[in-house]
Amino acid sequence: MFSATTQSAIAMGLKKLEPSQARTSAARAGSAAGGTARSLVPSASELGEVFVGANQPAPTTVPGKKADVLLSVLQYNNDATIYGANFSGGDMKVIHCLHEQKPSVFFQFWRKLDKYVEYRHAADPDFPDQRNMVEAILRCKFTFNKGDVKDEDGHCLFKPWRSAVYCDGDKECVKQLLMFLDGFVHWYSRLTDEGQDEFVEPLKLDIELPVGFSLDFEKPPEEGEPQEMDCQFSLAYPEDRKTKVTDSPPPCFPARMLVATIEAVSKNAVSIVWSGNSKPFRAQFEELGIGGKSMKKNASDKYGEYFRKIENLTVHKRVEIVRKSRPCLEKAWRRTLPSW
Repeated sequence: MFSATTQSAIAMGLKKLEPSQARTSAARAGSAAGGTARSLVPSASELGEVFVGANQPAPTTVPGKKADVLLSVLQYNNDATIYGANFSGGDMKVIHCLHEQKPSVFFQFWRKLDKYVEYRHAADPDFPDQRNMVEAILRCKFTFNKGDVKDEDGHCLFKPWRSAVYCDGDKECVKQLLMFLDGFVHWYSRLTDEGQDEFVEPLKLDIELPVGFSLDFEKPPEEGEPQEMDCQFSLAYPEDRKTKVTDSPPPCFPARMLVATIEAVSKNAVSIVWSGNSKPFRAQFEELGIGGKSMKKNASDKYGEYFRKIENLTVHKRVEIVRKSRPCLEKAWRRTLPSW
């Protein structure tokens, strides 16, 4: 599809077109810092305000407020191929894209991203002219939440206006995606009339990485040579993150998570019903002999929803629910959101 030279350029984060427009990065990769283990559950006072039957509102922003762009890299699951042919295997990571100011560089990100792809294709005809082709080459999938994002399973987890990109979890793939996002931020904020009006000063990237997942970026190149990052950036390895893997739906249709509901059917037995989007896990369920069926929740529903179940697991203690159900969960449920 592409020449060898183009394939090589695309493999390196689909960069760089215009070395003369590159900006020198002021920060370079640091070392991951260890720390004392913390509880995964916040205290009641730390949790603050909670919400019943409604989505958590987006962070309040003040017009004119200046904020750095946050690219938060999180571990997602341990088998990326569950979510389609774009992914080559191994673990999956997700990069959440936040810019908590008005205007935000990620406002209507899907529209801006398509224009960025058009811009790159116009500058280089060998460059892909569609976003889905870029996703296939970079082994990733973008997701975009709008202001009325809905969680059909009623968990109210998804954040309004949150954009994310899911990708293969190896360091090279994550690095190329960060370079691609850096190129987008630089292009929109410094090279478009709209972006120049909105952002007087260059935007800086704050990149959060999992502890122990260090990335190396090259030192500033000689004058006239291409470089890896256009925007100033910093790398950090925080234990307390501003994002969670549940802030954005998984990269599949319908955009629903896999939900396991455990039901006590007697004093010593439980049943498990899986709902939500179980399609990505079909092969694992079939291998385990866990069947399913389509069923309408309401008689007026146009279509039914697919459920899977396993019945009457005998347990004598509560802790045995996990032990007994483990063969079912190892290849399906556990892979869904191990970082949650």
